[in-house]
Amino acid sequence: MRWLGVVPDKKTPLVVCLGYFDGVHLGHLNLINTAKDIANKKGYKICVHTYDAPPQSLLEPDKKYTELTNLSQKGELLRLAGVDYIAFSRFDNNLMKKSGADFLDEELSANMSVKHIVAGFNHRFGHLGKTDVKELQKLCDERGIGLSIVPAVKTKSGAVISSTAIKKALSSGDVSLAQEMLGRAPEEHCLNNFKDFI
Repeated sequence: MRWLGVVPDKKTPLVVCLGYFDGVHLGHLNLINTAKDIANKKGYKICVHTYDAPPQSLLEPDKKYTELTNLSQKGELLRLAGVDYIAFSRFDNNLMKKSGADFLDEELSANMSVKHIVAGFNHRFGHLGKTDVKELQKLCDERGIGLSIVPAVKTKSGAVISSTAIKKALSSGDVSLAQEMLGRAPEEHCLNNFKDFI
């Protein structure tokens, strides 16, 4: 595991947000705001854990995967959102084969002081994505780690906000919907990724 920018002391108590955070949209910001509430109450610092490359690029190597934001751009947006630390793991065959328990113990807890985890309602990880939020709750309970599961964030029309939905909006030329889901105007680099469609 590596750090983007500042590295915390291993004893620094952290509330850790899990996810890939492509685009750092309003759904992601809701995770971070949940972490902020916990951090303020408990005296923790906020950490986001992500990956150096999209998991889909290894899971589905024959499929083209276009990112809304690369790791550097993601880091800038996460810092603007108030995240204290950004950790990222190399998504490779070794990591892909880890169980959810091993990921929690060997990737997270071995490298930082995890006191609380925040994840989205549909977050899955571990080998073949077998660890869902129900299993994550069990793993956290066994380790004395707090857990907050954040429900879906929706647009005014009721559409669930996700990186995939934003990409679909951009691909169909609906920049206003993408902006509503991002909570900001899409950056130039983001638009450039989808310039063939707009």
